[in-house]
Amino acid sequence: MKSSFIKVLLCGVILLITFNARAQDQDYVITLKGDTIHCKVSKSIFGAFSYKAPGMDDSKRIKIDDIKEFDIAKKKTLYTLVHRDDKNKPEFMEVVEKGNISLYQVTYYSYSQYGSTTTTNWFVGKRSDTVSLLKTNGLFATRSRQQRKDSFSEMLKDKKEIYDKYVAEDKFSFEQIANLVHLYNTGEPIKK
Repeated sequence: MKSSFIKVLLCGVILLITFNARAQDQDYVITLKGDTIHCKVSKSIFGAFSYKAPGMDDSKRIKIDDIKEFDIAKKKTLYTLVHRDDKNKPEFMEVVEKGNISLYQVTYYSYSQYGSTTTTNWFVGKRSDTVSLLKTNGLFATRSRQQRKDSFSEMLKDKKEIYDKYVAEDKFSFEQIANLVHLYNTGEPIKK
């Protein structure tokens, strides 16, 4: 009797752990109303995202009029709706770091007969969903490198030790920016 009870209890615990692990690995979308819908998020060959929740017959395209955030669990990639300071319409951007200072990424792919190029742009926002271009590996930007460095510097000023580290190291690489923003948000450097 006692061993049967232990077996049943053990099976129950294993089921709970399995269910919890699967729930954490599930895609989701968050509507503009704040409702979370667990679903499967997919990307078309043209770059548009859509989702399909249990009980839906067809996938529904993820649009800025309906959805404010979505997560692709398998790729550990979160996208959120932000407003660029140089555009009128909001857009979804991949989240690099979320916190008081948030970093977002947009990657552009160009193909030609001579090969392909990839341009990565990082955008930054401080306690806001309005973002501005911070770093790019492309040839052109809307603001000069120095203007972007100065804007970033202003964001760090309220945490003197992080600001001083930024000024002393005088680096503006993707890695340095990610480390400083993570340090600003958590008080700890990125673990490698």
